[in-house]
Amino acid sequence: MLLPSEEAQASRQTTAIDEQAQINTRYDVPLAFRSPQRPESMEEVSDNAPTNAVPMSSSEDLAAGKGSAESLESAHHRDVEHFNVKNGDTLAAVFDRAGLTSKDVYEITQLPLAKQNLLKIMPGEEIVISKDAKGDLTEVRYRINAISTLVITKNQEQYFEKNLRERCGDPNPFHQR
Repeated sequence: MLLPSEEAQASRQTTAIDEQAQINTRYDVPLAFRSPQRPESMEEVSDNAPTNAVPMSSSEDLAAGKGSAESLESAHHRDVEHFNVKNGDTLAAVFDRAGLTSKDVYEITQLPLAKQNLLKIMPGEEIVISKDAKGDLTEVRYRINAISTLVITKNQEQYFEKNLRERCGDPNPFHQR
């Protein structure tokens, strides 16, 4: 049984228009975060990498001749493969298709963010795997959701993870920087 509630009343609340603003007048309003230079597309949210890690040079820097010879050589010999997760795939199956070892799978799944996200991959998702000239794993990228990407890098014999968040709607979080 439904009982009627008290009488409802509606009221209209309007704010006073600023004296300087005129009705039917067009005003130029700058767009937020707009700048003539391309902004960095992602910001770092979580990072367990050492503070002395050397960032890789962007492809623009490499094309302009900037960056060290080592980073130029590593970027030149870098093999990047995109793997779409298929029905029934596990991280081990994707790594096997990429020619990586079960040791790589084990070491990566020991990282907290990787354990949380990569052990429950779904069909249709994409995992980007980068290898060096010797075929050793250098980086794994996995898009967690619309704004977050998990990046796992290998520095010497140790893995580090970062959760990157898009800032300005970068349509491709897997681009090389």
